[in-house]
Amino acid sequence: MSEEVNINEKIVSASKIFTDRKLWLGSILGGPLMAGYIIYKNYKVFREYDKANKVIIITILFTVILFIIIFSMPDNIKIPKQIIPILYTSIAWGFLKKYQGDKIEKYKNNGGELIGWGKTLLISILALIITAVSIFGVIILLQIIK
Repeated sequence: MSEEVNINEKIVSASKIFTDRKLWLGSILGGPLMAGYIIYKNYKVFREYDKANKVIIITILFTVILFIIIFSMPDNIKIPKQIIPILYTSIAWGFLKKYQGDKIEKYKNNGGELIGWGKTLLISILALIITAVSIFGVIILLQIIK
């Protein structure tokens, strides 16, 4: 498997990347963890390992803070269910476009392969399961502690 990634020349690589459209699907279905994973994966393909590692840390912190805020909100505050996923997806999409958009376009134009819709869907479902299990685990742990 070739690891060569050169976005300025023709690419012969087995590595695949996510596009902004895949981020929308993945993030809406798989939550903020999936959004972070997509950005992380692209950074790894582009061989920007330091940025990839930072994205993972930021994603985990963002997800924890997001769920603390969600579960701490008083019942009298009514926010439409769609607002929060649209908000974090928009943030992730803006980040992807700003910091990876040009690289993604060059990568595609030079023959780089893209991760398909089916794989995006499966990874998103896995991210959703990981998020749900984590939330339920914390809830159960908090009940045990009380």
